[in-house]
Amino acid sequence: AALHASIAARLVRARHDLSEGRLAVAVAEMAFAGARGAAVDIADIPHTIGDKTQRDAALLSAGSNPPFVCEVASDAAAQFDQPLAGVAHARIGTVTDDEQVVFADGQRTLVAASWQELKAAWQAPLDWS
Repeated sequence: AALHASIAARLVRARHDLSEGRLAVAVAEMAFAGARGAAVDIADIPHTIGDKTQRDAALLSAGSNPPFVCEVASDAAAQFDQPLAGVAHARIGTVTDDEQVVFADGQRTLVAASWQELKAAWQAPLDWS
């Protein structure tokens, strides 16, 4: 209901479920759909994973994340947050004008690639030529 209120108020530019591939794949798909880069920092994602190495992998690819990633304009972020008070969520990044999709944990880069490289990797299993 809280996310629906933000969508109904037209605060959400784009939303992607975190089903197959979870956060990393969802952000990559959004990046190559919009032909834009992204800078994502997983440090503030709410979680209960203790081991740092397992946490990085789990937050990027496992089922421990929230069910959606949303793109919200910077000037609408505070208004987007209001109906989500009391719901675990975090601002994890920005859309960028370059071609790079970067996942970091604070100052430590975890993954960095262009959206074109990510799209090619995503499409490769379908290339039967």
